[in-house]
Amino acid sequence: MFRAVCCGIALTAALLAAPPARALVAITFPAPVAATPLPSALDTVSIFGTYTNPTGIAPFAVAPFVLSFGLPSQLQVGTGNGSFSLSGITGSYANNGSITDFSGATVDVAASTQGSYGQITLTTTSFLASNGSFSLDVLTNPALFSYDSGSGVATLTPGIFALNGGSASYALDPSIAANAAGVTLSQPVPEPPAWALLLIGCLGIAALGLPRRMVRT
Repeated sequence: MFRAVCCGIALTAALLAAPPARALVAITFPAPVAATPLPSALDTVSIFGTYTNPTGIAPFAVAPFVLSFGLPSQLQVGTGNGSFSLSGITGSYANNGSITDFSGATVDVAASTQGSYGQITLTTTSFLASNGSFSLDVLTNPALFSYDSGSGVATLTPGIFALNGGSASYALDPSIAANAAGVTLSQPVPEPPAWALLLIGCLGIAALGLPRRMVRT
């Protein structure tokens, strides 16, 4: 009995000490194709985030940024391709107490071929500087839109999307950049009640190994 209990406790301790498993996942997207806005309402896409390597001044200050732009609620996309590109986008970018409007931007929205992830890339020139090109690229979870592969219609899905990572750059000389690249999936660490159940199970297995006493009649 004592040996079995010790084995159960040792097994539980080993599981507690084991680090959670991690896996890097490569997410691929189809190439965006030109989309045609359908007669529908205009949805506002707002991206919130902070930079991991801020410069302290706009456009990459330590303060959280907000980038907003409008997209049609529904778009006609090439059949069989769930990614689209639109030009002539207008919106605003706020960072470090400064709000700047922009127009004539291009936005690429893509859906993952391996899961419910979406990618948004917005690029605009003559923004914040006459000779600069600003680009913001982010990963969202889940994807920003649903797609009917039969009709080729992409429908934006209102909601809150997790920002899994991204990067922003301002192509000046020298360039300013801030990055948070990569997607990591981690197996969850069992909660304390789960460990308690595991320990009880180990003790139960140990109890089954005990010799049974003969019952006299």
